[in-house]
Amino acid sequence: MVQLTHCHNNKIMTREIQLENDELYHIFNRVVDGASMFNRDIDYERFLVISYLANDFSSGKIHLERFGPNGVWSTIGGEDHREKLVDIFSWCLMPTHFHILLKQVKDGGTSLFLKRLQGSHSKYYNTVYKRHGVLFGGPFKAVHIGTDEQFTHVSRYIHLNPLKLFDPLWKERGYVEDKVGAEKFLKEYRWSSLADYLGRDAPFMSLIDKRPIMEYFENKGEEYWKFLLDWTKRGVVHEEDF
Repeated sequence: MVQLTHCHNNKIMTREIQLENDELYHIFNRVVDGASMFNRDIDYERFLVISYLANDFSSGKIHLERFGPNGVWSTIGGEDHREKLVDIFSWCLMPTHFHILLKQVKDGGTSLFLKRLQGSHSKYYNTVYKRHGVLFGGPFKAVHIGTDEQFTHVSRYIHLNPLKLFDPLWKERGYVEDKVGAEKFLKEYRWSSLADYLGRDAPFMSLIDKRPIMEYFENKGEEYWKFLLDWTKRGVVHEEDF
């Protein structure tokens, strides 16, 4: 299981504050002025490919000039020779923002990883959609994860994030009205690591290490799914409570 050491009083931190090795963080950021990060599937796919390529201490400038209609994820596989900057445990991409649960494993690894990831996506997005200026509203945000309970809870929060698209008021209401529809929507949502946790076909599974979280659920996808759905029945703890 993941070792959790000291806490930073659960304050939201930006890149100006030192992030420490072997500590867990919930990383998130959103685009400016309600803009969109992704307009097509290929935009999501490219972001995930960069998430893999950027997580390598030895990587220099990342080039993805050729990105065909079927993506380039198929070229990533086999033995992993990366010298990783961070360990990623779960992720979710939304139209206007993203979430990543990670542990820093190299000095400055989180900041370098996010600099590469956000910089590459911003340049790509501005080029493809002929826009100018910054894409993200500011430095990425980081919330320190200090307990086992927070660790599993944040993975749940991240994987439930797409429910905002299905039922925008579910948090305010404290529960999901259409439970059957919500469960179907979550299972079919392509742009999160949930499929891997449930043992389903997960094309981007090499992005994450799910084992540290799944150990709490005896490595059973159905137990994790029950843990996920339980939150949709009894209210919400917001990000600022972590």
